[in-house]
Amino acid sequence: MQALTGALIFGSVGCGDGQREELDSERKSWEAVRPSRYRFDYTVTGAAPGRGPWRIEVNEQQVVSLTWVGVGATPTPGLTEATAPTVEALFEHVARAFDESSVQATVRYDPQWHHPVEAYFDAGEEGDGFTTAEFTPVD
Repeated sequence: MQALTGALIFGSVGCGDGQREELDSERKSWEAVRPSRYRFDYTVTGAAPGRGPWRIEVNEQQVVSLTWVGVGATPTPGLTEATAPTVEALFEHVARAFDESSVQATVRYDPQWHHPVEAYFDAGEEGDGFTTAEFTPVD
């Protein structure tokens, strides 16, 4: 099965109402098209452990499979099925950035599925974030 791709929608997340509205709109659009089962590749950016990419499979908003698809040995510490995010968890991560007045976040969304494909959170010292790729509904 081929991964579905398209142009990306860029958005800058911060304290502004327009950015929060964009996040809310993308989340509602995601909820309208969200497949019940899907998989995607997830990579942590910045200094956080686990890096990636990890292939995460989700069924009914619960992680059911997690596979290291990066080069070399599986990192330790890494992700577990209990700590791997769903798309809903990624939206929550971005929403928490709104609540932190000291965090400036930049987010890109997928135009077809509306989930975050890249987010960067800058708190002034060291930034972190995530990327997603190869989003695919699973039959």
